Amino acid sequence: MRRHYTAFFALFVLLLAGACRETGSMPQKPEEKLFIDFFVRYLAEESQLKAQASFSEGVSPDESRPKQIAGGVSFQNSGMQERNLQSKVIRYELERESEYIGDFPFQFKADDGKQKAYHLKMTPINDFFLKGDISISKGMTLVVNGGLIKANEQLVLLFSDEENRAYSITLTGPAKTIEFTLSPEQTAALRPGPGKLYLVKRQDNQEENEEISLVSSIEFYTPAIDIEVVE
Repeated sequence: MRRHYTAFFALFVLLLAGACRETGSMPQKPEEKLFIDFFVRYLAEESQLKAQASFSEGVSPDESRPKQIAGGVSFQNSGMQERNLQSKVIRYELERESEYIGDFPFQFKADDGKQKAYHLKMTPINDFFLKGDISISKGMTLVVNGGLIKANEQLVLLFSDEENRAYSITLTGPAKTIEFTLSPEQTAALRPGPGKLYLVKRQDNQEENEEISLVSSIEFYTPAIDIEVVE
């Protein structure tokens, strides 16, 4: 009798160990989260402000489904228009003439009914000017008024010539001064002659926790100025 009991107990232990191994080896299903994308663009010459917001849910941006926000989304206390783009993206948009305030709050209600608010902030470019010539062989010096460029910001110089050929130079932050000296290597691709130059200040942010993954961008476009490129 004892032999039968011992054999039964050994078999039970083996089955239990196997079940534990099988359960332990089962991969856990990744937790879903809310993916948020905010975008703000301001055209200074036209005083044109554009804001966009999109939301999706899933385990990754590539494996997510569009999410409609109950009650909609607001930007600077104004409701945004909802657009369904071929059932692949639900985008909330707002476009209007406005002064550049520098504070861009997005608001919406979460699934639990609580109000969520996210504030994007970036100082504008007040003005900019050149110190001396824009020289293909000697480079150029640019002064930009509007605060120092931060680590999460870029300054893009956009050139165009009489034939509408475009060329860009990107300067990345952080910057310790508002004066930027560009080398001849950076200006080598420019064409001599008259043209135009305008600047784009861009800020990119990212925030992530167990529940959300948020990316945001702000772009500020200055008016263009007339330039003359020399050899």
